[in-house]
Amino acid sequence: MMAPERRGYHWEPGRLWSLWDMQKLKLDSFWRVSAEFVDAMSGIYFTEADPQQGILGEPLSEESLERIENALNKLSDWCKSVGLTQSVLLIEAKLAKPPKSSGEMDMIWLSIEAEMKDKLFLFVPSNRATYYNKDNCLNDDAREKFPKANQELHDAGNCYASGLYTACAFHCMRALEYGIGAMANDVNVEYNIQNWQNILDEIGAAVAKEGKSLPRGQEKNDRLCFLSQAVAEFRFFKDGWRNHVSHNKISYDEAQSEKIFEHVVSFVETLSEHLSE
Repeated sequence: MMAPERRGYHWEPGRLWSLWDMQKLKLDSFWRVSAEFVDAMSGIYFTEADPQQGILGEPLSEESLERIENALNKLSDWCKSVGLTQSVLLIEAKLAKPPKSSGEMDMIWLSIEAEMKDKLFLFVPSNRATYYNKDNCLNDDAREKFPKANQELHDAGNCYASGLYTACAFHCMRALEYGIGAMANDVNVEYNIQNWQNILDEIGAAVAKEGKSLPRGQEKNDRLCFLSQAVAEFRFFKDGWRNHVSHNKISYDEAQSEKIFEHVVSFVETLSEHLSE
C-alpha cells in the first residue's frame, strides 16, 4: 500500500483544512479503519506470487478472505460517511470480486487518497467542538416545551463552532422570538413577529392590568414577579443585542457570542418553567 505523503501543518484560526489534513489530526476513526485494511493486505503480501524472486504464490486462506471482506466493509462505511463516492463504488466492486493482489488493494487506497484531497472541512478547535450539532442545547423540559427555540440554538451552536460569531448571536435572538411569543400568548396579547418595543409595551400593559384584577396572595405575587422579570429580561436582550444584530450595527467575537448563547439558554430554560411554545 502506498503511504500518504507527509506534510507540515500550520495552525491558523478559521483555516479550512482538507479532509486528509483533518484525518491526520483526528486519528481515531480513520486510522482504526486503515489499520484493519493494512492488516488485511498482509495476507495478500505473504501469499502473492513474485516471479522475479521465484515465488509461486498460494491461494488465500478462508481466514484471509474474511479479514479482507471485513476490512473493505468498514472502509466502505467510512468512505460513505465522508462522501468518497468513487472509492465506495470501487470497494463495492472489490467486495463482489475480492482482490487477490496487492496492486488491486493499492488501487483502493489511491482512489481514497485522490478523493480526500478534494474534500474541504472546517477545522474546529476543541473548546468549540462541543457546540457542533448539539441537539440538547436546552434541558429536557425546556426542549419539550420550546422545540423550535432549541433548533435555533442548535443552529447557533453550529455557527459558534464554525467561527461565525455574529450569526450565532442572530440565531440566539431568533430563539428568543419563541419565548416572547409564548409570553404574549400567556397574557392574551397578539404577536406576529412585530417590533419588540411595541410587543413588550403591550405585554407590560397586560401584566399591569392583570395585577389589578388578580386576588391578593402568593400565587399573584409569584406570577407578577415572573412576568415582570421576564419583560425586563426581554428588554435587556432587545437593547443589548437584538437591535444591534438585527440591523447590522455590530459584529461579535468568540467570547461575546458564547456569552450570548449561554445567557439565552439559561433564560429559555427559566421561561420553560412557566411557558411553552
